[in-house]
Amino acid sequence: MPDIPILIQYILAIGIFQGLLISYLLIAHPHTSIASRILGVWCLLFALSFTSPMIYTHGLNTPLVYIFGWLDFFPAIYGAILYLYCRQSFSKQRFKKLDILHASAFILMLALNYEILFASYDTRMAYITNHQTQSIIHPLSQYLLYAQAYIYMMLATRLTLKNQKRAQAELANFHPKTFSWIKTLLLFNVIIWSLKLIAYFNDYWMSVSFIADTLIVMLIYVIGLAQWKNPGIFQVKLEIDEPEHPPKQKTESNKTQESNFQLDHDTRASILSAAKNILINEQRFKDKDLNLQTLAQLVGVSQHHLSESINQNAGCNFYQLINQHRVDFVCEQLKNNHDLKVIDLCFEAGFSSKSTFNSVFKKYTQLTPSQFRSINKGASSE
Repeated sequence: MPDIPILIQYILAIGIFQGLLISYLLIAHPHTSIASRILGVWCLLFALSFTSPMIYTHGLNTPLVYIFGWLDFFPAIYGAILYLYCRQSFSKQRFKKLDILHASAFILMLALNYEILFASYDTRMAYITNHQTQSIIHPLSQYLLYAQAYIYMMLATRLTLKNQKRAQAELANFHPKTFSWIKTLLLFNVIIWSLKLIAYFNDYWMSVSFIADTLIVMLIYVIGLAQWKNPGIFQVKLEIDEPEHPPKQKTESNKTQESNFQLDHDTRASILSAAKNILINEQRFKDKDLNLQTLAQLVGVSQHHLSESINQNAGCNFYQLINQHRVDFVCEQLKNNHDLKVIDLCFEAGFSSKSTFNSVFKKYTQLTPSQFRSINKGASSE
């Protein structure tokens, strides 16, 4: 294997330091979520993997060579860990025994290369300095490595888009930035793995591999910066899971009724009227934690029937309906009381952040809150 340029060694050293530091912050923090700890493990494995090229350069004549192989095969579990991070971010689902299957690619790669893992010192050195062996094991391992990476990235992307659509339809407070962060994470991974793949099929083209390693270091840096600025960024709170208590046993008549998802117009109108009555008269729209499941329980219908009634008769989804009531409330307050602070109205109406409020308000009124207040203040003074 050719010597690694000093610049790349510095980049790898920075990656090792950052990865160890960020993994500690994400794993050891007492109030961090399970998803954050999974992300911490991911950063830790990145850091440990970066030590492998350093061993190539500085440790060939030391016992450090004995940990080679184990470090080189860590990337075979990157995809699974990233997928588990996404899954844990979107749900409170506990780990199951079957989740061990996500380590299958890593275990298989270790099994295929067991001769290297337990080989003599001289054999290990020969393998390190000459990857281009006649054995089919090495290319087979590489194909498995890239296959698992792309498969898990597709699964993670599908899971993210599915939950984004579900959250937008069922949550009163939908946070696009949460999903933007995860999409950015997935995009970084697609680019990194693609560059590594190009490097592999071009005789380990050093410059392409260097770019990929630099992106990994940048990714770890972004995670660290985000963690420092906003410790809660990795604690995605969708709260759209199923109820903790098991549902009551359904009678045959209930099953038949629920199997007919399509409701007639009058029934949908009645359900929507009941929902609006609760939202307006009880001002439930102000509850920032309100979701479709909670409102359905208050109305006394299933989530599916409430969602259908809103979609068909109101022409919008749950998220849009709640925001419409919130914007109407803010507009009414701005018209009648010019001394109220916009930020106070924002949180009183049920919005969880000022940025979300401003975006939603302008979408429904085509004006900013300040513009709306100025226009109505001028109209009332005439």
